Amino acid sequence: MGIFDKGKPVYSTTGCNRTGCVYCGFGCHREKSPNRWEIAEQLSNPAIIDYMMRGGDFDEDGIWKPDKRGLGFWFVIEWINVHGNLHIIMPHRKKYLAQYTTAETERYLAV
Repeated sequence: MGIFDKGKPVYSTTGCNRTGCVYCGFGCHREKSPNRWEIAEQLSNPAIIDYMMRGGDFDEDGIWKPDKRGLGFWFVIEWINVHGNLHIIMPHRKKYLAQYTTAETERYLAV
């Protein structure tokens, strides 16, 4: 049907060898740079990846949730890297840590 080349699907819209949501992190701990988010940022709309990374906040019950600024993956990835030692590559890590780290997030990220 024109979507396969030598038995493998060809996804010309993103350049990634995956299907599904661009925000999905399944298996991201096994990827080297450039990972799926770095590639999507280069080949697609960088604002999508920025929205995914920025923002987030704790609600009144202490649960991390997206907020009006973004989904807050920066904190999720950083927490997993600190406490799970998975070394997930976060695009523009220093930028997001500098912009969104608070005293509360620092408490959770402390080892």
